[in-house]
Amino acid sequence: MADGVRLITRWVKGLQAAGVATRTAFRDRRRTVNGALRPVSRILRQRTGEAQGAVERYTARVVSITRHVIRQAQRVLSNTRRAVQR
Repeated sequence: MADGVRLITRWVKGLQAAGVATRTAFRDRRRTVNGALRPVSRILRQRTGEAQGAVERYTARVVSITRHVIRQAQRVLSNTRRAVQR
Protein backbone atom coordinates (compact mmCIF):
# COMPACT_ATOMS: atom_id res chain seq x y z
CA MET A 1 0.00 0.00 0.00
CA ALA A 2 2.86 2.37 0.73
CA ASP A 3 4.16 1.83 -2.81
CA GLY A 4 0.69 2.53 -4.18
CA VAL A 5 0.48 5.79 -2.25
CA ARG A 6 3.93 6.72 -3.53
CA LEU A 7 2.97 6.02 -7.16
CA ILE A 8 -0.38 7.80 -6.98
CA THR A 9 1.25 10.82 -5.38
CA ARG A 10 3.95 10.93 -8.04
CA TRP A 11 1.37 10.74 -10.85
CA VAL A 12 -0.84 13.43 -9.34
CA LYS A 13 2.09 15.76 -8.72
CA GLY A 14 3.17 15.19 -12.33
CA LEU A 15 -0.29 16.08 -13.61
CA GLN A 16 -0.40 19.19 -11.50
CA ALA A 17 3.09 20.18 -12.61
CA ALA A 18 1.90 19.83 -16.21
CA GLY A 19 -0.74 22.43 -15.45
CA VAL A 20 -3.94 20.37 -15.21
CA ALA A 21 -6.11 20.22 -12.10
CA THR A 22 -3.82 22.61 -10.28
CA ARG A 23 -6.55 23.92 -8.02
CA THR A 24 -7.70 20.47 -6.95
CA ALA A 25 -6.54 19.75 -3.42
CA PHE A 26 -4.14 16.84 -3.06
CA ARG A 27 -2.06 16.28 0.03
CA ASP A 28 1.17 14.31 -0.07
CA ARG A 29 0.69 11.48 2.45
CA ARG A 30 3.92 9.56 1.81
CA ARG A 31 5.50 10.62 5.10
CA THR A 32 2.34 9.76 7.00
CA VAL A 33 2.23 6.24 5.55
CA ASN A 34 5.93 5.68 6.18
CA GLY A 35 5.53 6.94 9.74
CA ALA A 36 2.62 4.56 10.32
CA LEU A 37 4.60 1.59 8.98
CA ARG A 38 7.87 2.32 10.78
CA PRO A 39 6.81 0.87 14.17
CA VAL A 40 5.54 -2.34 12.56
CA SER A 41 9.01 -3.85 12.15
CA ARG A 42 9.85 -3.04 15.75
CA ILE A 43 6.60 -4.56 16.97
CA LEU A 44 7.04 -7.71 14.90
CA ARG A 45 10.36 -8.40 16.59
CA GLN A 46 8.53 -8.79 19.92
CA ARG A 47 6.85 -12.00 18.74
CA THR A 48 4.06 -11.80 21.30
CA GLY A 49 0.30 -12.13 20.98
CA GLU A 50 -0.05 -8.41 21.59
CA ALA A 51 2.16 -7.67 18.61
CA GLN A 52 -0.41 -9.03 16.18
CA GLY A 53 -3.09 -6.65 17.46
CA ALA A 54 -0.73 -3.70 17.26
CA VAL A 55 0.27 -4.58 13.70
CA GLU A 56 -3.40 -4.81 12.73
CA ARG A 57 -4.03 -1.33 14.17
CA TYR A 58 -1.13 0.17 12.22
CA THR A 59 -2.21 -1.66 9.07
CA ALA A 60 -5.77 -0.36 9.49
CA ARG A 61 -4.36 3.18 9.72
CA VAL A 62 -2.39 2.68 6.50
CA VAL A 63 -5.53 1.33 4.77
CA SER A 64 -7.46 4.41 5.89
CA ILE A 65 -4.76 6.76 4.62
CA THR A 66 -4.57 4.87 1.32
CA ARG A 67 -8.33 5.16 0.81
CA HIS A 68 -8.12 8.89 1.45
CA VAL A 69 -5.32 9.27 -1.10
CA ILE A 70 -7.34 7.30 -3.66
CA ARG A 71 -10.39 9.54 -3.16
CA GLN A 72 -8.27 12.64 -3.63
CA ALA A 73 -6.61 11.17 -6.72
CA GLN A 74 -10.02 10.35 -8.21
CA ARG A 75 -11.04 13.99 -7.79
CA VAL A 76 -7.85 15.11 -9.50
CA LEU A 77 -8.45 12.62 -12.32
CA SER A 78 -12.02 13.78 -12.91
CA ASN A 79 -10.91 17.42 -12.96
CA THR A 80 -8.09 16.52 -15.32
CA ARG A 81 -10.51 14.83 -17.71
CA ARG A 82 -12.77 17.85 -17.56
CA ALA A 83 -9.86 20.18 -18.32
CA VAL A 84 -8.66 18.05 -21.24
CA GLN A 85 -12.15 17.95 -22.77
CA ARG A 86 -12.22 21.74 -22.84
